Amino acid sequence: MPEVILLETGTSGVLTEDGAGFLLMEEAIPTPINYALAANGGVATASRSLDAAAYPPSAANNGVKAYPNNAETWVVLNVNAPFPPNDQAFLYITLSAARSVSQFGIATLKQDGFYTDEPVANETLCTGGLHLTGYTVQYKNSSGAWIDTTVNVTGNNLAYRKAELATPITGTDFRLAITGGADGHGRLIEFEVWGT
Repeated sequence: MPEVILLETGTSGVLTEDGAGFLLMEEAIPTPINYALAANGGVATASRSLDAAAYPPSAANNGVKAYPNNAETWVVLNVNAPFPPNDQAFLYITLSAARSVSQFGIATLKQDGFYTDEPVANETLCTGGLHLTGYTVQYKNSSGAWIDTTVNVTGNNLAYRKAELATPITGTDFRLAITGGADGHGRLIEFEVWGT
């Protein structure tokens, strides 16, 4: 008589048969989702912009990490510290609902001039001096205070940084606090908020 094994309710995966006639269950690994994407209900806004019509905050959550034209980047002037009071530059992402988040992606200009090939995760900058050099990812806690995550970058040399959190956080509101630009200005191609 075959042995009956009770699986935990709610367990999902793939059943396969091994060579001896036993059924094996491989647990399904959840696919990460970029909740910041406009297509997934994410909304991008900014504390300020060079020209919100020409360089809209919404360029930072449209899923495009290339730079084929100016409309694919959010640009803000004068981002290097020290900041005048209440004048630090922030790119905000509001998710459609509270999500468990474990990873962030930040894409900045990888070279001077337009390009259509998207950078891969942790790709080093090619050329130029128009990229973000410093930023911190923050989230809003249940008391409404902005809290720094462990993603705090200075001296950035990556065109596209994927940063994993040691412990996931749950939230709806996230922001990228810009702390430096190679030429004193900030240019952000994409801000991603990943979870499962």
